[in-house]
Amino acid sequence: MGNTVMKVGVQREDPLLRIRQRAEAFIRELELEPPPSPALGWSCSYVPQELILAAGLTPVRIPTHLEEAREQTQSYLPPNLCPYVHRLLQAGLSGGLSHLQGTVLVASCDPMRRLADIWELYSRPGFLYRLEMPRREDRPAMEFFLRVLKDFRLSLQDLTGRRIRAEDLRGAVTVLNRTRRIMRELDLLRAMPRSAITSAQLQRIALCVESMSRERFNEMGAAFLARSRKDLLRECRALPGMRQPRLLLAGCVVEDDGLPRLIEDTGGRVVADSLCSGMRHFRGQVEENAASPLEAVAARYLHRLKCPRMVGRGERVRSLVSQARESCSEGVVLHTLTFCDLHQMEVPAQQEALLGANIPCLHLEREHLSGEDSGQLRTRVQAFAELLSRRNRGLSVAATNADRNWNG
Repeated sequence: MGNTVMKVGVQREDPLLRIRQRAEAFIRELELEPPPSPALGWSCSYVPQELILAAGLTPVRIPTHLEEAREQTQSYLPPNLCPYVHRLLQAGLSGGLSHLQGTVLVASCDPMRRLADIWELYSRPGFLYRLEMPRREDRPAMEFFLRVLKDFRLSLQDLTGRRIRAEDLRGAVTVLNRTRRIMRELDLLRAMPRSAITSAQLQRIALCVESMSRERFNEMGAAFLARSRKDLLRECRALPGMRQPRLLLAGCVVEDDGLPRLIEDTGGRVVADSLCSGMRHFRGQVEENAASPLEAVAARYLHRLKCPRMVGRGERVRSLVSQARESCSEGVVLHTLTFCDLHQMEVPAQQEALLGANIPCLHLEREHLSGEDSGQLRTRVQAFAELLSRRNRGLSVAATNADRNWNG
C-alpha cells in the first residue's frame, strides 16, 4: 500500500515545475545581492564595460523600470520623445543615483544626445562622459572609436586616480567574457523543446547581471548551472515538447519582465530574443589573447551588437530571419517604443523579409517600458498566439494527409 502511494506521488510530481522553482530561487538570490560599490552608471549596450571594470568600478545599468516618468520630465523634454529617455532623466532627477560615481551616456541617437545636455545641467551627475559612437564599421570608424576609447580610459583614470594597465583590461575581458558565456548557456535552457526557464525569468536574470558585481554573478551563475545542468537536461528530455508556439522577441529595450511574461501568459513562448536589454547585450566575445586588448574591446563593440543606429540594415534583417530559423521560432514579435525612430524605420524591412521567409510576425508599439499598457497588448498577443497554433495544427493535418496519400 505504501509503495502504491509512493508511485502515485511520483507520478504527480511535475519535473518542469521543480526546474522553474530552482531557477526562481536562483533569481531571488541574485535580487538580494547588495548594490556594488564603487559603481558607474550606463544606459546603452555600446558602453565598453571592460574599461569601467578595469578602472576598479562596477558598471551598473541605470534602473528605469521603477520610474514613472511623464509630468516632471516633460518640463525638460518634449512629450513626443522616446519614453526610455524620459525614464532615464526621471532616474537622474529623482536623486536615486547618488550611490553612483557618475554616468556614461552614448550619443546613439538624437534623444540620447539631448538627454546628455539636460543631464549635465540639471541632474548634478558628478562625472559624466559622453561616448561618441561611429555608425559605420570600416577601418576609419575603427580608428575613430579607438581614439574615443583612449580618451574614455584617460577620463576614468582621472576619476579613480588609478592607471588602467593592459593586464587590468585583460582581466576585465576575462570576467565579462565569462558572464556572456553563462548568459548564453542560460539562454539555451530557455530554447529547449521543453523550456527549463521562462523568458521572463531570463529577463530578470539579465537585469540582475547588469546591476551587480560581475565576478559575484559568475560564481553564482556557474554554481547554478553546475548544480542544475544534468538534472535540467535529463528531466526536460523525458518530457514531451510544449504546445505553445515558439516566438522570437526582437526590438527595443525591455526594462522588466512584463512583456515576456505577458506573451507567456497569453499562450506564446519566447525561446529567443534580440533585445539590447536581453541577449543582444551578451552577444559576441572579446578576443582574450589579442596583442592590444583595447583594440579587441573596440572590435567587439563595433562589430557584434548590430543596433539599428548602425549602417547595414540589410545584414541586420537577414540576421533576424536566420535567428528565427535557427531558434525554430514559429513567429516573431517586433517590439518598438513610441517615438523610437531608429527601430520604427527598421520594421517595414523586417516585416517584408519575414513574410518572404513564411514566418508570421506581430508588431507591438508601446508607449511605456513596463506593463502598464498590457490590456490591449494582451488581446493582440493572444490573437497572434492562437493564429500560430491554428496554423501549426493545419500544417500538421496537411502533413498527415500527405503521408497517407504517399503511403497509399
